[in-house]
Amino acid sequence: MKKMFFILALMALCLTTGAVWAGQDIDISGVIAVSVFGNGTLPDGTAPVVWPDNAEGNSVTINNGGSVAGVVFGGAGIVSVTNNSVTVNSGGSVSSVVAGGFASHPTDKATALGNRVNISGGSVGMDVIGGLAQSVGEAETKGNSVTISGGSVGVMVIGGAAMSDADAAAADNSVTMSGGNAGEDIYGGFARSDAGDAKVTGSIVSMSGGSAKNVGGGRGISNTGDVTITGSKVSISGGTINGNTGGGYIECPFGTATGTGNTLTISGNPVFHATSGLYGSHIETGTGDAFTGNRLELKTAVSVNEARNFEFIDFYLPSGIADGGTMLALTLPTSLNNVKVDLKFNTSAPSLAAGAKITLINKVSGAFATKTVTVSGYTFEISKTGGDALVAEVTGVHSGGGGGCDMGLGLLAFAFVVPFVLKRR
Repeated sequence: MKKMFFILALMALCLTTGAVWAGQDIDISGVIAVSVFGNGTLPDGTAPVVWPDNAEGNSVTINNGGSVAGVVFGGAGIVSVTNNSVTVNSGGSVSSVVAGGFASHPTDKATALGNRVNISGGSVGMDVIGGLAQSVGEAETKGNSVTISGGSVGVMVIGGAAMSDADAAAADNSVTMSGGNAGEDIYGGFARSDAGDAKVTGSIVSMSGGSAKNVGGGRGISNTGDVTITGSKVSISGGTINGNTGGGYIECPFGTATGTGNTLTISGNPVFHATSGLYGSHIETGTGDAFTGNRLELKTAVSVNEARNFEFIDFYLPSGIADGGTMLALTLPTSLNNVKVDLKFNTSAPSLAAGAKITLINKVSGAFATKTVTVSGYTFEISKTGGDALVAEVTGVHSGGGGGCDMGLGLLAFAFVVPFVLKRR
């Protein structure tokens, strides 16, 4: 994977310890040839001669006509950055990295808490990060967020990122995208450790519009230690994804990789590339558990290259689905083993007659025992049909049928085991 941030030649700036720098708001409507900081010492946010220990509640707004040639940080501090923000409006531009808050400690722990970036238009040339903490010691980032409703980002979008020579932890960070474009990947949380453990927990990514390459709840990297990604919630209801979507992506060549308890929900009308994959978690390097507790909630029909590493698959049949419809169309067949499937209705029951057949997965392999599932007035028999598809057939329609969401009963077991390698950059 390429170096994510070109941070930091910025450390060449004076990191003289101060106390707290709080509550400064910087508006940019003209051309700035250097970097801008919410706690910069000049009126335009430039020349941060003194970086405080703690930067709190500072902000930078890039307005129409505003242009910054360097980086833009809502707040920059040595020990911690809290509740700082950057806003990029339509017609504004930043050539380099944007971060709501950036904490960088040369020896001890650095923390970024509750920082935000909001992009409604304009352009950012490189990465956008809600809150970033880096240190030779521990690094922690928590509760940071990025919201994008328009404009363009040249590289990655990350809710919160922690980078450390020791342990790195990213918790409860988020990205919300309803429009605009990300040139590369979107991650709710990111943790990277050179000599310790990396942990990403509770990340949230919600995409209802816009476009990106790969989308993940979290990404974790450790050169020597363990990597854990748990509790990610990724919701895709619109937009275009040109790569893969998953709960977490792990690089862990020497430690133990854990990518568990993540949820991917797909609804609405998103567009996936023909080579796209859906993953509960994916271990790019290393060994461990990328399966346990991961869940796919499929509320609309989709076509992708493959889907795997989900212990639970919940099919929510949409009200408009008809006899002969397909929920999950795959290019690569998936082996049926150890995954538990629940069949439900999405918002309201479809109108199906006895004998109607819905293809749940079009390409499967391996042994499968036929199961019967009862869902709000319907009885379905789920079986392998023709040897290569998993099909739900209506075998009974009962009086008082109809019903709403979350009415699924019955479980059936199968697993996705399909080779996959996420393109490394």
